[in-house]
Amino acid sequence: MGIDRVEFAPDVAVSTPPLGPLPHPGPDWERRNVPSTGVQVWSYVTNPDRALAVWQDWRDAHPSTGWWPILVDPDFWGAVKHPGPAAADPALTGAEWLTRTLYGGTQPLVERVPRGSFVWRSAGRAGSRTPQTNYLGATEIVLVPAAAGWLVPEILGWTGAGKVGVYGPQHTLVLRRWAARWDAELQGMGSDELVLRVNRPPASQEEAWYAAIELVTYCPELARADQDSTLEDVAATVAARTWDIMFDLDDDDEDEGDESGEDEDA
Repeated sequence: MGIDRVEFAPDVAVSTPPLGPLPHPGPDWERRNVPSTGVQVWSYVTNPDRALAVWQDWRDAHPSTGWWPILVDPDFWGAVKHPGPAAADPALTGAEWLTRTLYGGTQPLVERVPRGSFVWRSAGRAGSRTPQTNYLGATEIVLVPAAAGWLVPEILGWTGAGKVGVYGPQHTLVLRRWAARWDAELQGMGSDELVLRVNRPPASQEEAWYAAIELVTYCPELARADQDSTLEDVAATVAARTWDIMFDLDDDDEDEGDESGEDEDA
């Protein structure tokens, strides 16, 4: 399939729920200030096996607490140390932003996306990486005052996607869109990485193809010729229920030697 004439489906309207009462989380939680925005959060440190269970408990309780939990790795705090650009994005919807990002400018992204061959992986195989995995190996859970998970990167002023020019407003547009389309919700954050739990992942080859285009438009690092990763490679992985989105693979190469930002089950 070509991507020179893709029409992004319109966003499904998603209302922002009311913020919960934000109760004190308990005696083992530490109050922390996020330097980039001044937002007050709570932090709890435990072992990696326990961290996911704590995350799940707070995720389930979110409608009645207003605290959105995220699993964070040790480098996360460096990405909220300084504020990113404060200007709002002129796009009103995720579809509008994706269209402008993929086709706009003097050197459109669409002309630079590496291509390959597409081997569709069914949900049976891709689902082997399930939400019941602490993918970051995180030992810290952070509670953020957020009415929805798709608001968290903007609330925290997270700059981990600065390499590709994506900041708070753009994260909100795209993650809100994906929350409606695939019931994708923020589970983890690192210095340059987002982990999404995808409760309703693409179930067909065609849907996977369009999901991959959206993912690569949001994060061009996922498909890079020098990393031997193509748009088709991404499309072959999106049936998984966890999406790991790496915004700076060069840093990841230095740390882990990973070439794709996604394991075989992506």
